[in-house]
Amino acid sequence: MSIVYTVGETVLDIIFKDKKLKDAVAGGSVLNASVSMSRAGLDVSLLSDTGSDRTAGIIRCFLRENGVGCDYISVQEGANTPLALAFLDSNNDAAYEFRRDGSAGRPRFSMPPIKKNDIVLFGSYYSIASRTRSAVGEIVRGAAGHGATVIYDINFRRPHAGELPGLLTFIRENTRLAHIVRCSCEDLMTLFNECSIDTLREFTGDSPVLVITDAGRPVMVDSPVFRASFPVRHVKTVSTIGAGDSFNAGMIFQVARAGLRAADLRVLGENEWKKITEVATAFAAEVCGSYNNYISPEFAKRAEQIF
Repeated sequence: MSIVYTVGETVLDIIFKDKKLKDAVAGGSVLNASVSMSRAGLDVSLLSDTGSDRTAGIIRCFLRENGVGCDYISVQEGANTPLALAFLDSNNDAAYEFRRDGSAGRPRFSMPPIKKNDIVLFGSYYSIASRTRSAVGEIVRGAAGHGATVIYDINFRRPHAGELPGLLTFIRENTRLAHIVRCSCEDLMTLFNECSIDTLREFTGDSPVLVITDAGRPVMVDSPVFRASFPVRHVKTVSTIGAGDSFNAGMIFQVARAGLRAADLRVLGENEWKKITEVATAFAAEVCGSYNNYISPEFAKRAEQIF
């Protein structure tokens, strides 16, 4: 089966609800997806960087306990691991504040042995920030050159909206490297002030398959051969923090399990994408039921039988 390489930020998520601390868990968009995919049986390695503090040690221990490869995590000596403060509102949606150590240098990644038909997931602010974007871009371009399937999650948060004019070019460049571009309507509202699949298509060009999630509303998919919307599961939410990340995990789980390759994605029909979004939304719904950012081990064990 394909190896999945994930490229993104490692943080400690500190979660508040009703002005009270609820939990502190390992976080970061691709880290969350990595744990869910590994629990579901995929071979996953994370490319990221951390500080050299105790928080980083706890997070690396957690990743190893959950089967996520840590060989490509770069340690920034003397720096602190970033914190993400998540404040849940009455709908259990999160508003974020970020604390990053300005002393952290550029990460030094060694190129993993990415092969044809492996899968690479990257995205979020980590893929466009000045400190990290060149290193991330080198990995992703190398992966695409080796024939890997590349999936880009835009995941652009409102706290960074003031930087947007200087970052749009890098977001567009990332979309041009990807076979699938996944984003939320919230991302699109932040980027373009409208949730429009036509606007996103104009921005990305013709190449990638577009997948847009919109909380409890249908998932939109736009590919060269069809455009359609697919229903989602309606669940009572405890926290939506890891929902999009687990959607990515479920999408990749189904792509890998079906043996789909980069060239297949552009010609898949509506029925195949219906199945992919069904699995992805089930992963997302599972995560919404707790303060954890990843599917539970119990759900992961049932995944093969459920789907």
